[in-house]
Amino acid sequence: MAEFKFVIPAEITRQLQRIANLDDVAPKMIDEAGPILVASVKRRLAVHRRTGALEQSVKFRKAKKAKGGGYYGKAYFDGYDRSAATPSNPQGVANDIKAMALEWGSTKQAATPFLVSAKKDCEREVVDTMQEVFNREAIK
Repeated sequence: MAEFKFVIPAEITRQLQRIANLDDVAPKMIDEAGPILVASVKRRLAVHRRTGALEQSVKFRKAKKAKGGGYYGKAYFDGYDRSAATPSNPQGVANDIKAMALEWGSTKQAATPFLVSAKKDCEREVVDTMQEVFNREAIK
């Protein structure tokens, strides 16, 4: 599965370490910032739309605690493009494979990267949203 992870910036992490309710605040920060990332990826994919299946397949998985103690959220491509079904592959093409081929290219298709630019497009808004949630939740 193709996935795109993001981490809480170091500046916010230092602030988080000073508060007691980190386990409550960190997941909320990530969960509120996730839809911003998903929207940015969908905007970048819109120019590559054929069926819209890839664009609609972008999902965000709620924040989870990692084994090392940190928190993470994950945007990913879910499902299959059934319009590309063949007798040998009746489910169609997995959307994560389509995304990889689009991002890095294949023997039949030139690379047209969209993930890095989607991340750059929304990075400031994601950080601002996370900071806003931190300020709102940590002061409670």
